[in-house]
Amino acid sequence: MTPLSPEEMDHRLLVVLRACGSDARTAAVARALPHGGEHGALWLAAGPAGAAADRSRRPAWLRGTALSCGAHLLSLGLKRVVRRRRPLLPGHAPLVRTTSPHSFASASATAAAVTLGALRPLGAGLSLPALAMCLSRLVVGGHYPSDVAAGAGVGGLVAGVGGGRRAGGVAGGGGVKNVLVAAAPAAAGDLFRRQTLHQLPLLFILFTAAASAVYLINDARDATADRAHPDKCRRPVAAGEVPVPAAYAAGALLAALVPAAAAVLCNPATAALLGAYLLMQLAYCLSWKNVLVVDLVVVTAGFLLRAMIGGPALGIPLSRWFLITAGFGALFMVAAKRYSEALRTAREQRTDKGATRALLREYSDGYLRFVWQLAAGGAVLAYCLWALESGGTPAGVLPWRQLSMIPFILAVLRYAVFADRGTAGAPENVVLRDRPLAVIALAWTGLYAMAVAGV
Repeated sequence: MTPLSPEEMDHRLLVVLRACGSDARTAAVARALPHGGEHGALWLAAGPAGAAADRSRRPAWLRGTALSCGAHLLSLGLKRVVRRRRPLLPGHAPLVRTTSPHSFASASATAAAVTLGALRPLGAGLSLPALAMCLSRLVVGGHYPSDVAAGAGVGGLVAGVGGGRRAGGVAGGGGVKNVLVAAAPAAAGDLFRRQTLHQLPLLFILFTAAASAVYLINDARDATADRAHPDKCRRPVAAGEVPVPAAYAAGALLAALVPAAAAVLCNPATAALLGAYLLMQLAYCLSWKNVLVVDLVVVTAGFLLRAMIGGPALGIPLSRWFLITAGFGALFMVAAKRYSEALRTAREQRTDKGATRALLREYSDGYLRFVWQLAAGGAVLAYCLWALESGGTPAGVLPWRQLSMIPFILAVLRYAVFADRGTAGAPENVVLRDRPLAVIALAWTGLYAMAVAGV
């Protein structure tokens, strides 16, 4: 039996869900929900209502409302860029009219996901309406499943970045880090191909599930040590919100299901990469986290596999320079985080340096500084060699590829400031919350886009 392509699966799943709208009662409910979610109206109303009723946590409610509004506008911008037409199913006309002819990504799913993520646990009662809102977009035939998945992913990303997600929270599954699954198609200039738009939401979900499995098992094993950590003590397992046996059971189930799902929904190479990620990370949880240097390599490999997986999943060849740059860049961030944690522990004058991470007793500050400096140099050198290499992307009006070296080097230098100060914690927090670094990243993105497009 020939496996279905992502486009065929997207279409078949939509046909099944749209057929549910043949029932009059289901259709009535499905029609009502999209009207409430149009332009995020339900979620924009929920925030102020919560702020009025819950004065003690009013800032959190208002922040969630602002994030919902911003994420909704972001999804509308994606629709204008991608311009994917809404589905037309023979014999199944859409049950509602829409204000836009474009469907990717679902703005309703984006607003629902960001509101649920940013307001939890304040608005725990919003979980069911948010899920129903997302499903209703499929029952009325207004979106493909990949549109809704992408919208929910955008909403979850915005909630994770701006909503103050707890450090290392299990539920997030490293959501911000998992955006790296788009790195390979973006580097190849294939980010907005139809196949890519179908496959990327699926890859994001699969990697998020795999990362969640690892986080659940790791947090269950480290619950005692995490309670002594200033940030990790707020993780659900360490805080006692998720029982340790439940975390083990859920993590084991996800670890078994993810490679099997990838083999069916993608291809064997994608399943193999996800399996390798799970094996390495679970070995890290069990013993490798206590082995000098190996712990750094395994965490770095986790970032690298995220960046690589879009290649085999979409049939995109991976450049050696892409792999070298991504590998050294990941090692730079991982070593900088370890160095920062060591300095932070020293500043707090803890008698036991390994209370929060056992290997900090073995690593010297000088060694960790050497590693992140070496990795930073390796990343810059590899990127410059790629940029100066002849015969890549066609030349345009200006040498965009060579010019992109400037913001890349500036970004490394800016990140090194935080590493040197000992404040380079979670990489996604550093990258996304420092305004100059964000501006540099936007400049690099623009120059790189020009290089790929051959302008």
